[in-house]
Amino acid sequence: MLNRISKKIAGWCYAGTRRGDVEITAYGIELLLDTLTKLLALIIIAIFIGCLQEMLIVLIVFSSLRFFAGGFHMHTGLGCFLSMAFIFGLSFLVDKLAFFYNILIPKNVLALVLLVLIGLVFLYAPSATQNNPITDKRILRRKRLGSVVLSILLAFVIWYLPDNMKLWAFVPFICEVVTILPIVNNKTTREEG
Repeated sequence: MLNRISKKIAGWCYAGTRRGDVEITAYGIELLLDTLTKLLALIIIAIFIGCLQEMLIVLIVFSSLRFFAGGFHMHTGLGCFLSMAFIFGLSFLVDKLAFFYNILIPKNVLALVLLVLIGLVFLYAPSATQNNPITDKRILRRKRLGSVVLSILLAFVIWYLPDNMKLWAFVPFICEVVTILPIVNNKTTREEG
């Protein structure tokens, strides 16, 4: 369905002008519509359960680091949506369990885990995928630098967040770092060399 809509929009964009590459434009529009649909669905779910602010934190942390660090990708839009819903659900569950059992992460443990996460980002980011191999050395360096700088920034944000919000940023940070590890992204890493 998104494919047909995208082709119609792309055809409309090029109507009355000399033809561009309608197929590439349609594909770009389809990706945009797919992303917006998933984002809207996640936001509606968050509003429904009363966790919009928390969903936004999860999305910002995970997506911003994913932009630079890459990592394992699902093969379908539905898989992508379900994995993001899982990360949100995991964040929700961890936060509620920590609240219920009155668990606070000790500062020294938090510092250690954040340092390990930054180290893993330094070692393994950016992680290429089949659909997005990184062959240009300049892009590779830029994404690596962006990944490390952003992970350091996220660590500081997590460190200074109030305790009731800390896990909402900490869990997606961990999840994104897991997706760049060779044990998770081994097939892609091997295929891309």
